Amino acid sequence: MARGCVRLAMCATFLLSASGCGPDYLPHYAPKGPSADAGMFMSLAYWPNRHFAVREVEHEGESLKPRYDWEVNYFHMERPSQAPFRTLCALVNTYFQDWERLVIIERVGTTSEPWFGYIVLGVTPDGPKALTNLEGRLWDWKCRLEPRRLRVDQRAIQDVLAELDAADVPSVEMTGLLWFEERDWPLYLLHDLRRDGREFSFGVRAYRVAEADWAKAEAESRDMGWDEISHLLEKHPKSECVRLDSRRGFELMMVGAKYAPLMATAWKGIMGVEDRGIMNHPYEDVTEPE
Repeated sequence: MARGCVRLAMCATFLLSASGCGPDYLPHYAPKGPSADAGMFMSLAYWPNRHFAVREVEHEGESLKPRYDWEVNYFHMERPSQAPFRTLCALVNTYFQDWERLVIIERVGTTSEPWFGYIVLGVTPDGPKALTNLEGRLWDWKCRLEPRRLRVDQRAIQDVLAELDAADVPSVEMTGLLWFEERDWPLYLLHDLRRDGREFSFGVRAYRVAEADWAKAEAESRDMGWDEISHLLEKHPKSECVRLDSRRGFELMMVGAKYAPLMATAWKGIMGVEDRGIMNHPYEDVTEPE
């Protein structure tokens, strides 16, 4: 993703500095290595374009899109006020230092108010390192302030990076936040950042939760390449709000059928245990490990 827009870079730098991703958050630290490059964390400041596929797009003649936009904005702008997000910013600025690649997964949950969880995988000269502030398994995740180290499975990490490499298609705009229903469900965002400046981000919320022909969409998308999937998103490069049972809604389901498994693969490969909420697996279809 090009970072030639000076104005956007300045806005991103201001936002991230104010939220802990700049040198002013703590008195005795400054960004190290690639983290000090201007605009490196723009994807954390600006989320991908929104693609809403929902059952109803208007109510009593009024568009519901502003309501969905407001909820995304609420999640987005509440993060800087949360200590776990500021901890994440401090970590990517200092802990991984001379990193070659960062894979960051954000998990924004809701109860009475938003809460923020994260996973970070850093590829460094000393090998891969991973941290998270999440504890739990399968469905029930809780966040904490202090990060903890994750035991890194080298083979699993290489599989994750290979999957992300396959999805990183340079010829297309590989971003998008897919929102399939308005309900109390976590929002997942993945950012893949390279030292050379290449990056892409995508998000998924409420995959497969609404009543729709998901099986058909999953079957039709199975043999589609990432370039084809990306071009489906490029058909509407800005925010959109469509009915789930429309042709465009079906296209977004096909996109989700590629994005959500990639998110789930990255999560499990880094954490060592899956988050079954990503793919919306029912509670009763599995026995949790001892």
